[in-house]
Amino acid sequence: MRLEEAADLPFENGRMVREIPSHRGQGHMPGQYWVAKWGDFADYESVLESKWLMLLDFDSEVTAFVTQPLEFDAIDARGAWQHTPDVFVRHRDGSALLLDVKNSELRDDPKVLLQEERTRNTCERLGWDYAMVSEPSG
Repeated sequence: MRLEEAADLPFENGRMVREIPSHRGQGHMPGQYWVAKWGDFADYESVLESKWLMLLDFDSEVTAFVTQPLEFDAIDARGAWQHTPDVFVRHRDGSALLLDVKNSELRDDPKVLLQEERTRNTCERLGWDYAMVSEPSG
């Protein structure tokens, strides 16, 4: 669908748009997090991502979230790109937040920086907040 049509869709009620790969020798550990808010599992790609799911689960301003919620398939001045963000979050006030969870060692990688810029710009057009996060503080 066109970007303008997506802004008000309830992605928090949707399903994951892709399966999380799991195979021997991969560099991260996928799994499932039991969401206390609604009593069901949410899949995650890494232990780092599971930490963010726990924080969202116990944040009183968060009413719902879904992992691997949508895929951007776009073209900009640098060419065609695709990206599946890690988590879509709906807040109590109705606002939306899109999260990408990245290992801090990868944050300065040019490909990661470009992905962050493209996703942030797209979220601004949608009226959503966006954050690329690493290890939670404290």
